[in-house]
Amino acid sequence: MLSLRLFAQFETCGDQLPVTGDFPNRRLNSRFFRVLCLLSGPAVLFFFINGVKALWLSFLPPYIFMKDMVQDWLLAKALLAGISPYDPLPVLAARFLGPWSEFVILRHPSPHPPIAAIAALPLGLLSCREAAFVWLGFELMCIGVSVYLVLKWWGGASLGWATGLTILLIAWAPFGEGLLFGQSNTLVLLLLICAWQTERQWLCGVFIGCSLAIKFMGWPILLFCLLRKKWRVVGTAFAVLIAGHMAAVLVMEADSVRLYYSKVIGSVDAIYRFADGNFSVWSLGWRMFVGISGPFKQSINILPLFANAPMAMPVSFFLTVVFVAGGMLLALKRRDSDVAWALLFCLSAVTGPISWIHYLVLLLPPAAVILKRIMRLGFPLGQTAIWFLLILLLLVPDSMLNGLAAFFDLQPSGFGPVTVSFWAGLLTLIPLAVTLGMMAFVYQTGKTMPPGFCSPGMPREGKGARYYD
Repeated sequence: MLSLRLFAQFETCGDQLPVTGDFPNRRLNSRFFRVLCLLSGPAVLFFFINGVKALWLSFLPPYIFMKDMVQDWLLAKALLAGISPYDPLPVLAARFLGPWSEFVILRHPSPHPPIAAIAALPLGLLSCREAAFVWLGFELMCIGVSVYLVLKWWGGASLGWATGLTILLIAWAPFGEGLLFGQSNTLVLLLLICAWQTERQWLCGVFIGCSLAIKFMGWPILLFCLLRKKWRVVGTAFAVLIAGHMAAVLVMEADSVRLYYSKVIGSVDAIYRFADGNFSVWSLGWRMFVGISGPFKQSINILPLFANAPMAMPVSFFLTVVFVAGGMLLALKRRDSDVAWALLFCLSAVTGPISWIHYLVLLLPPAAVILKRIMRLGFPLGQTAIWFLLILLLLVPDSMLNGLAAFFDLQPSGFGPVTVSFWAGLLTLIPLAVTLGMMAFVYQTGKTMPPGFCSPGMPREGKGARYYD
């Protein structure tokens, strides 16, 4: 946890008053914060050690071939070999991995978009093991730069703090599992933090466009800019997307791009909407009316609340629209752009067709925004305790949540897949509940700031991507 010395920043905004003046019971509440830091230490240490151990094991055969980044490596190999990158992964693995191909557990074409395949081309020049180590280094760099930028926004940036927090974040399930599987969400996090921090609208659009091109994440931010009539942001983002797809057509030909958008996306969505680890808002309708039957060996089956398959899609669509509209309305109502961006980060994490635990790396900026505000409020006991609860819940990996749900197995014999009721299956939705809680928390803290507060470096009037008034 950050030291209180780092928090003690006396910042002003124009002619407004400093916001770190004495609040009632501030000293007592600061001690309460320190006590919570100490009490959470053993849990953080436990999950940190487990995370490092799992990360080390993931680079040993055969586990290394089960990493998600193997998809990107196979895409790059296919492009360099001049064959279709969207053949089923077992076909590509048989060609480029030989006898190790049986450990590539995914049986469908890669769901990663064409622009991501082009970006992964340098990995194709390396062996699979070398590519995995290079990608791990790149992920750690993305996390480190992201942490440094958040600390810079805070007003206490230093390489030492950034390095220490980067290492500590391995204990946090979103980052730990992202590193474990070799995901690209750390790059998405860095791009969206850069979009948040830049004051140039065209550059904000470039960062958002790159995020959308790599993983289709960040579209609520683009929608927000569209509603705010930030045409330079929107135009630049679309220009990046168009340019990226033109490059994809040149590199892999139009047929592969067409195949990806016409068949691959739909087939992969049809598989993972029923995964127990998918907690996206879009998946809730299928959870309620169809049930969950994941594609992995360790998946658990979750019975539906009501068996009525035709209702699944309309309910999912309705819930997604309501959630996005509600979150967008909250963001539009907030005059503080940091609060608005924090809400948009939360929306971006859980509104796609699929949301895994490592998508919640996007909750790093909202967590920082909330912590800065409760610090300025003098660490109110209730709000401080809630913040710690949300952070600690995200220490728990999704495999452990599945294990907790498995205690309620309806199969008394112990044979066959673990099957639980809809209510027991709600344990697997804890990451979504944390995201919703963080959205409500960041909005509430934005409303309860003391008079004279404004974000650091934010004049009352200004031009640029961060200013929405």
